Amino acid sequence: MFYHIRFFIVLTRVGFTPRVFIKRLVNAIRPFIPSIIDNDTKVRMTNTINSNKTKVAAGLLGAVMAGSPLAQNTTVTFNIAPQPASSAVIAFGEQADITILLDHSLRDIPTAGLQGAYPIEQAIKLLLKDIDISYNIGSDAIIIRPALANTKQDAEKQQHNKRRNKGSLFSAIAAAMASVFAPAVVSAQEDMAHSGDFSIEEIVVTAQKREQSLQDVAMSVTAIDSEEIARKSLVGMQDYLPKLPGISMLDWGGGQNIIVIRGMATAFQQQPTAGIYLGEVPLGDPTSQYGADMKLVDIERVEVLRGPQGTLYGSGTLSGAVRNIPVAPNLEEMEGKLVTGISSTDGAGGNNYRTEAAVNIPLIEQQLALRVVGYYFDNAGYVDMVGEPRINQAAIDFGATVDNSKDLGDSTYEGGRASLLWQATENLTVNLMVGGQTVKENDRVGTINPGLEGYVSSQLDGPDSSTKDTQNFANLTLEYDLEWATLLSSTSMSDRKFTSRWNRSRDLSTPWPLFITFTNDSERFVQELRLSSHLDGALQYVTGLFYEDYDLQIPSNTIWTGNDVSLIPGSFGTDPDNVRTLLDKREFEQQAVFGELYYQFTDEWQLTVGARWFDYDRQDSREFISGGLSTRPFDHDIGEQDSTYKVAISYTPDDDSLIYAQWSQGFRLGQGQSIPPSATCDVNNDGLLDGTNTPIDPGPVLSDSTDNIELGSKFTFINNRLTINSAIYRIDWKDLPVRIRSGTNTCGFGTSVSVNAGEARAQGLELEMSFYITPNLLFNLAGSYTETEFLDDGIAAKGEELLYTPNSNGNIGLEYDFELQGYPSFVRGDFSYVGDYKTDLPGNRELSGDYIKLNLRAGITVDRFAFEIFGNNLTNEDTITSNLNRYGFRMPPRELGISLQYNF
Repeated sequence: MFYHIRFFIVLTRVGFTPRVFIKRLVNAIRPFIPSIIDNDTKVRMTNTINSNKTKVAAGLLGAVMAGSPLAQNTTVTFNIAPQPASSAVIAFGEQADITILLDHSLRDIPTAGLQGAYPIEQAIKLLLKDIDISYNIGSDAIIIRPALANTKQDAEKQQHNKRRNKGSLFSAIAAAMASVFAPAVVSAQEDMAHSGDFSIEEIVVTAQKREQSLQDVAMSVTAIDSEEIARKSLVGMQDYLPKLPGISMLDWGGGQNIIVIRGMATAFQQQPTAGIYLGEVPLGDPTSQYGADMKLVDIERVEVLRGPQGTLYGSGTLSGAVRNIPVAPNLEEMEGKLVTGISSTDGAGGNNYRTEAAVNIPLIEQQLALRVVGYYFDNAGYVDMVGEPRINQAAIDFGATVDNSKDLGDSTYEGGRASLLWQATENLTVNLMVGGQTVKENDRVGTINPGLEGYVSSQLDGPDSSTKDTQNFANLTLEYDLEWATLLSSTSMSDRKFTSRWNRSRDLSTPWPLFITFTNDSERFVQELRLSSHLDGALQYVTGLFYEDYDLQIPSNTIWTGNDVSLIPGSFGTDPDNVRTLLDKREFEQQAVFGELYYQFTDEWQLTVGARWFDYDRQDSREFISGGLSTRPFDHDIGEQDSTYKVAISYTPDDDSLIYAQWSQGFRLGQGQSIPPSATCDVNNDGLLDGTNTPIDPGPVLSDSTDNIELGSKFTFINNRLTINSAIYRIDWKDLPVRIRSGTNTCGFGTSVSVNAGEARAQGLELEMSFYITPNLLFNLAGSYTETEFLDDGIAAKGEELLYTPNSNGNIGLEYDFELQGYPSFVRGDFSYVGDYKTDLPGNRELSGDYIKLNLRAGITVDRFAFEIFGNNLTNEDTITSNLNRYGFRMPPRELGISLQYNF
């Protein structure tokens, strides 16, 4: 609030009233109005001043100020010492009593100063005589920018840009905004010391598997760079994904994170609809919605891709993908950091501790470098077990006791990775990365009873619930520059062992004293060969081959934990240590050919077409090992070939504007299914599942897919101080698996088959904005609105909303940079909102979500040390983020902490 008030005072002090605003807006737009306007209203232009100095990249920052002496070219006495151009022009403006702004790219070039009395136009020439510039002088404005081209090639480029910008509404808006707000900005510059670049820094991404500026990517992408990760203290997915437009994320403990992009979720424990990557390594279980949460330690950037990514990324990305890009080894210098921190969570049984380390060692200068990263997070638990009527009665009925443990949910994350970069030849680069992460939890973090108030839960006593998730990975990337293209080979191997020991008395309709242990033990191999062109002409492309081999085994065992074995129900058998033992298996192989082609058929228009052909074979099986609570074993497989496509067109009317439209598809793998026994489920032998019109053997469940229509824009205004990105979309989800139940007495309750018959739709809009209000004050805004519905009655009632997706979410951030006793300092605040959403299709549970979250962080850097204090969930918002009926999850309580970082 203080900074808002201060900015308003600055505006008022320079006469920034509504009347002045309108006047300056009209004056700013005048240069873009056709020549029918009277000559007296045209802006007088000066000649270009050229010198033999090195040229600087083109740019423009305009300024307009009424009442300036420019029109009379008044003689002014100047006393300006030699100094950088940025401060020299500020001094010039103060002494001449005019507004004058400088292109960002010229700010650090030194000037020789200026002494004596000169007319203003002559004075500006003398002050900047050693800088290659061009400038415009109007009746009340000076605009200074890098020089126009004086070579034939650059002149052609300037002419090309001139053609692109001529008559452009977007250019007019940008210049107008710069002109209108310039007085406030200059005044703010006089009041505040500049501590950083006065522009939104460019972020280079590889979302389309080739390097591009974020603002040049014709799709909806959010990129979070390393500085933003540090400033916002982002550690895990829960810290950033729910704040992004069109994204929702459910944190169900280590290794059990559910990512939903643009509403694509229909059922609990479905296959994933969004992909997760660490560099080139795909993470998570491709047959389950649970995703991996690798901590953001020594990460260069995070890229969140919205919309189907079926052509370049393949299966499991029918709604989008999340990519964490690690920092690459540095071949030139030794560097590193050490981070340690401590924090306290309200109601927790202890403190939280954090340690991170990263070191980069050039082993052979310019040829071989090693980067090693390690981290350890220790988080205290804050959930207490209490009694409640249902659990108390179950303890009596089954000879058990009520659990009264305290401070459950403590967890540790430990992990690391090592990357070896070898510049084998001028054209060949080899990068080997190995690493892993282990998560250990006492119980499941944040697990609560939604029917009770606060951070409490209830269950029968038994063995300690816990989870342990260990993931290991290795990736070898070979990259060869062919001059006309880059050939890349990525070989990834990963294994994961997720073990859960879970007290089933929490989530059964009847709270039996049962305890289940299961282990997901998987291995994954992925090979991708990719060719990315960098040709001289209008045509570019990315094409490749893909192969994946996945194997998963899930042994599980259920035991009885009641004190009186005589109370074991007969269907459970007589052995308390073996109520049931199962072995589930999932295996598949997949191969694909993919590519995207980009054709720049004019200076402004580009066409993109893409396709992916895939072929996979999958086998799922369940083996009943032993126990009294038996289940029907199955063994089924599927083989399928199909294709997905993409078409996009983009329009760039000028260098600061991008408008695009695209149609894209995504898919996820199908699966086989077990066939009910005909003797009991097709008694009349008509080939149909009794009680339905569905064949008893409908065949395998094929891949389902999405079709996405998206319109988007990306604008950059006021010399890169303001970026506004937006998109509207509609995704149609077709061939969803629909479960058809028999329901007859002979077939058995719950017996079913699945068919590809469901349809759903999501549509909405997304907006992201970043704006440097002053050189020191950055404003961020992000938000989205999403509507989802089923288009038929197959999975839920027609018109019902899909799961886990709020209608709206948003985030507002303010970041202020300043100097404290001469040391760079900052303070940042983020306020986010997540709307309510369903967690079950019948809609019987209370809605989850509908919460706000306020985070603050402040820090100071003294030489190589950076000290920060922070607070998460400062309002101590207590809300259910996932209501799963008998159990659920709450937002973590307020956390206050400090951290210290040493850079070397």
